[in-house]
Amino acid sequence: MAERPADRCPYPRPFPDGFHACPAYQPGMFVGLDTGYRPLPPVWTCGHLDSAAVPERRSRYYPLCRIGAQAARDAWVASQRVDRLAEIRAMSDELNPLLAELVTALWSAKAGQLRSDPGSAEWTEATARLRELGSQFLTSLSAFLEERAERLQALGFPLDPCMRLFEDLVERWIEQPNAEAPVLPDSALEPFPPDTRVFFKPDYGSGGA
Repeated sequence: MAERPADRCPYPRPFPDGFHACPAYQPGMFVGLDTGYRPLPPVWTCGHLDSAAVPERRSRYYPLCRIGAQAARDAWVASQRVDRLAEIRAMSDELNPLLAELVTALWSAKAGQLRSDPGSAEWTEATARLRELGSQFLTSLSAFLEERAERLQALGFPLDPCMRLFEDLVERWIEQPNAEAPVLPDSALEPFPPDTRVFFKPDYGSGGA
């Protein structure tokens, strides 16, 4: 039997409410799409979770941790500090329920866009709906972050660069022809402190996109 990939997430999924067994876990709501681009029920995921083909069996996939194997996860947690990560997760626990309805609506609109032929009336309508919901999402997110600006600054997340980053991510997600998380270029993270750059992108500085 082939060995499991070292960067495989070892925890059962979907993650339950209040899951904190993995120190690197970053909670977020995920709304999957079936093969017909119809939204599935929302579940909790991790910001570091991705999928990758099993090397020996390209038709099979496994849950990949973007940080890497256990040693890489341990090193990442050490670089971020356990107490800092706990406070960031606590803030996420405050934010996620507030945005849950908007996030679900965004995924539904994205599904409608992906079901449509680019440039068609249906695509144009779905894209306009995405922009409307994206604006609502950013407005709600901005209000939440502004109330916690000092707390964010102390954690290494200055408010203005954070909002510029989220605005860019939302725009990229609306424009791209799939529902995957947009890839962050290193240049987008330059306004942040070094540990925050690695928080957002564990392979920051490695020469990736």
